[in-house]
Parts: sequence; structure tokens; C-alpha cells
Amino acid sequence: MIGRDALPADERALAVIDGDTVHSDQERYRLLGIDAAEIHRAQCDAERRLGTLTKHRLQALIRSGPVEFRPDPPTERDKYGRLLVHLLVNGEDAACILIREGYARPWRGRREDWCTEISLAKPGDPQIDCTATSSIGTR
Repeated sequence: MIGRDALPADERALAVIDGDTVHSDQERYRLLGIDAAEIHRAQCDAERRLGTLTKHRLQALIRSGPVEFRPDPPTERDKYGRLLVHLLVNGEDAACILIREGYARPWRGRREDWCTEISLAKPGDPQIDCTATSSIGTR
């Protein structure tokens, strides 16, 4: 369940670092529910290219409408200190959009290799309910 404490964001002040990381002037955010290809620590050119495409798509999503961050739970951070959030754009979870459009895959509990196989979805993957953002329950 998404936390109720939504944090509205000024999309003009957001910097997209890669497909699952966004920075503002005062905070660093990690999008919940997805595994996105890396850009800066990519293991191969294919991963770097996909990571760059994902970054550009996330930038376009953020520019497309109202943005808010929903921490889940409200104060949890990852090992890099990023606040764990659902990023809503026009009321829809950006992670759902990126997975649906093939830019990312569901988070399976750990970062996976983007170089030996590009498998965006597998049977048994954690599911994100993209029809009702209030029922999202994966990280």
C-alpha cells in the first residue's frame, strides 16, 4: 500500500540520474518496483544504451504532467540513502509505465544482469497493479 504522505514536486527542479533515480534540490529518490539498466556503472554497451533510453523516457514522463512522490513507507531509504518512493506522473506510477513500455523490468529483490539476457518480464515476477496506485505492494 502506498503511504498517504504524498510529496508534490516541481518537475522543473528535478534531475533524472537514470531510470530509477531522481534528485531534487533537497532529496534523492529511488523508484520502487523496478530494475532499470545502469548508465554510469553499466557492465556493457547494451546496458548503457538501454539505461540512457530509460533516463530520457523518465525525463519525458516527468515533463508531461503533475508529479508527486509517495514514500512507502514514509521514511525508508536504500543503502545509498535515497528515499524509496512511488513516483506518480499524472496520477500513474512511472514504474508501471516504464515496465509496460519495456524500459525496465519488475524488481526481483536484487539488481540483475542486463548484458547476458534482456528479460523484461518473467512468469512469477512480482506484479505492480498499475490500474490502482493505492494497491501497489512491491518494491
